Amino acid sequence: MKLREQTREKISFNTWRQWLCHPTQRDYKRRANEPKFNARMQDYHPDHHEFKGVKCGCDITNPVTGEVYTKGTEIKSDGHTTTEYYDSVRPDLKPENVHVTWHEVFTWDELVKAYEVFDNSDAAEKANDRLDGAARAVMHPKGLHITNPIVRSVTAVEYAASTCYKEKYIRGAGQTVRECTLRLDDVYEGLVWVQDVISDPEFAEENKLGAPMLACYISSYLKYKMLGDEEAIEKLREFILYVSQDARETRGKKELDCATFFMREYFKEKEKITSFSKGLNMSDASKRCQGFILRMIDGYVKGETRQKMCTSSDLLSYFNTWQNEFASLSKIVKQNIIELAS
Repeated sequence: MKLREQTREKISFNTWRQWLCHPTQRDYKRRANEPKFNARMQDYHPDHHEFKGVKCGCDITNPVTGEVYTKGTEIKSDGHTTTEYYDSVRPDLKPENVHVTWHEVFTWDELVKAYEVFDNSDAAEKANDRLDGAARAVMHPKGLHITNPIVRSVTAVEYAASTCYKEKYIRGAGQTVRECTLRLDDVYEGLVWVQDVISDPEFAEENKLGAPMLACYISSYLKYKMLGDEEAIEKLREFILYVSQDARETRGKKELDCATFFMREYFKEKEKITSFSKGLNMSDASKRCQGFILRMIDGYVKGETRQKMCTSSDLLSYFNTWQNEFASLSKIVKQNIIELAS
C-alpha cells in the first residue's frame, strides 16, 4: 500500500458517530455491553477519546455485496466499540468532542487493511468476529441475522464451504475477512436453516453441537435443497433434533437407525474413537469425521440401519464421493440457470 498522509482533527462526538461502521467490523454492540469492557472504561484515559478512520478517495465497491462507498464517504476503522459504549451504554460519559486520525483509501484492499491493522482481539474470537462482519455484508441486506450463538462458528462456515465447493476453497487454508465473506455468501442459506432448527423448542443440548456437526448439517441441507428434496430436508431436521436430545432407540435392537448409531459412535470417549478424529483441519482423520457424519445423515434420510462401524477407508471414500456428487449437482444447477436466462 502506498504511504498515505494522515490527518488528525478535532470534531464533535455526534459528527464522529455518523461515520459509517467498517464493512468488516465485528460485533461491537455485544462487546460494548460486556462487563469487562465497562470495567476498562471506568478509569478515563486520553485514548478513550482518540479514534481512527478513513475517507474514500474514490468510489470503492464491496466485491461481495456490490455496495458502493462513494468518494468522500467517511468510515470508522477503529473505535466502534467505544463509540457504541458512549452512545448507548453510558451516554453520561459521552465526550463533547473527540480527535479523529484519518487517511484516504482508494481500493477495497486498502479499506480492509485500515481495519485489520487495529484488530487485536484474540485469535479464536477474532475469527468469529470476522463472521459477524461477513454476516453484516451478506445477510443483513437480505434481512437475515445470526441470532443464535450456537451457529456463530466461522470454522463451521469455512469447512461447510470447502466441503461443498472443493474447487473454490482450499480446505484448512484459513480465511481473511474477504474470504470469510465469500464463503458465507455460498453457504448462508444452510446456516440460516440450521439456526431455525436449533431455535425450535424441541432442540436440546444433551449432545453438544460442535463445528464438525454444524458444518455437515449446513452442507447436507444445501445438497438436499439443490435436489429439491423436501422430504430429505425434513428428515435432516429430525436427525438434528434427535441428536440434540440424545434420543436413542436401542432397546432390543441389533440394527440401529443411523441417528442412534451416529450418537453411539460419535459421542464415545475420545480414546475409544479409532476411525476418525473429531475436529476440522486438513487431515484425512478430519475428513473421515465429516464422512461419518454425512454418511449417517444420508443413511437416516434413506431409512437405513447399521450394526457395525464403518472402516476408515470407507469413511474417507464416502467424504470424497459426497464432494464429487455435490460438485456435479452444482454444475447441473448452474447450467440450468444459464439455459433459462438465455
